[in-house]
Amino acid sequence: MGFLDMLGMKNHNDIELELESEGFKINKKWDGLLETMMLCLDHKKLFIVPSTCRKKNYNRTVINFDDIIDVELIIDTQDVVKKSGLGRAVVGGILLGGVGAIVGGVTGSTKTVTEFKDVDIQLKLKNPIEPLRKFNINSSKTKSTTMVGKMVMEKAQDCYETLLRVIAQGAATVSNKQ
Repeated sequence: MGFLDMLGMKNHNDIELELESEGFKINKKWDGLLETMMLCLDHKKLFIVPSTCRKKNYNRTVINFDDIIDVELIIDTQDVVKKSGLGRAVVGGILLGGVGAIVGGVTGSTKTVTEFKDVDIQLKLKNPIEPLRKFNINSSKTKSTTMVGKMVMEKAQDCYETLLRVIAQGAATVSNKQ
């Protein structure tokens, strides 16, 4: 008995097994921060389930492919500019006075790093009650150049492109690779 079992909880892997026992073959899945999105090509359905939930009561969102109008990849980014020139300003000030400090400070190097915080897949649905459904992939500040940042962006891009193909061509032409 695992820790989640002791708490009366299940995770997305338990839910995937449950869906498969109901006859749904999961072809692709993407783990988000609080939810997991699972694609079932045979039944033309998209399941969005909590990453962890109570064993008995949990909400799973079931979206038919035909109900998806559009999909967007939304990335909240900001460029962080780092400028180093303090050391040059001090040396320039010592050697040449005030003018040297200004010139030394201006000639420092500048580095720009892109960081992103929220990465979401947003589904535009035919459902008038819930016309938009967001699936959060990442919500922590991450540098785009790190290994984690690259993995998050690859997952987001894969999810986005797969859902675009589902909308454009239907389930039959989507690759079954995982």
